[in-house]
Amino acid sequence: MKWNYSTTLICTCFILLACKGDLESVAVNTSSIQIVYEAQLDIYTVSSEGTNLKRLTLGLGGSHPRWSPDGKWIAYYCVNSEHRMTLYMMNRDGTMNELITNVSEPYQVSPIMFEWSPTGEYIAYITPDYRLAVLDMNTRQTQMITEGNVAALPHWSPDGTKILFSYAESGVPDAHIVNRDGSGMRALASQFHHSFASDWSKDSNKILVGCSSDSTIPSPINLFSMYPDGSELKQLTFDGRTSGGAYSPDGSTIFFLDSSRTLCTMKTDGSSKNAIIYLGDYFYKKIKNSSDGTTIFYLRLVPNALGLYSLCKSNSRGENFIVLKDSVGSDFDIFAE
Repeated sequence: MKWNYSTTLICTCFILLACKGDLESVAVNTSSIQIVYEAQLDIYTVSSEGTNLKRLTLGLGGSHPRWSPDGKWIAYYCVNSEHRMTLYMMNRDGTMNELITNVSEPYQVSPIMFEWSPTGEYIAYITPDYRLAVLDMNTRQTQMITEGNVAALPHWSPDGTKILFSYAESGVPDAHIVNRDGSGMRALASQFHHSFASDWSKDSNKILVGCSSDSTIPSPINLFSMYPDGSELKQLTFDGRTSGGAYSPDGSTIFFLDSSRTLCTMKTDGSSKNAIIYLGDYFYKKIKNSSDGTTIFYLRLVPNALGLYSLCKSNSRGENFIVLKDSVGSDFDIFAE
């Protein structure tokens, strides 16, 4: 892909959205959570109580770790000796480290992302040149879904049949949907200047999309819901600075970040908005909450330490705040035993 000012602008827009907060609701028992995270170019695991710390890689440059749906494997990104971004997988104890992709494009600093399918049979990922690809974990064969332009933010539908993602097909990012085999790709919110994929409802019948009619970067973003065919568009937030958006596991609630960097909830029709915890003291990333709403895990920027975060947890009211680990990288994932 040829890089130009337009491409850089689009990628900057993706980065700004991703950095505002990545929300996910996870149905877990908080007493049995295992956390995998990146720190100092390696991958570590630790319990939700901050105990049983284990280093899984040794100077491999690992980042963006993700648990497989069954918790047996951890996939992560690594920059190889030729400075190319590759995807590795290992057992949860760090053994059987295996290269599962070998991209041919030169490594670029970019918002690289991937997500396991709900069954663990596939991984949807964004290549270093910003194409959406699907890796078959049984055959290790990769199918390129998009060609050229810029793709980002892949989200599998809970039934595993479709992928919601952002794609700059016409020069600006729009939320798109595509079948797992690459067929049926279409834009969902082309009436807006740009839009971003956010989340699926747990029954795969609704999606959340961040939309803006403003051409400025960064631009005001509001959260909308719609059916996967793009119909029944409904605006849920109105302050113009909403970021993230995730359905609760039971589908009755939506979590989001408002303009004051407060984690909030609302009903799926946008009513009954409720502030849960203020996170605006420091820049934060990647918020994950338990299904019962009692525990929240997130990253907070370490003051005066560029690019370093504290891995934290608290209850839903912001009380019982605990720093589990200091000086971690910018990504983590959780799994319930």
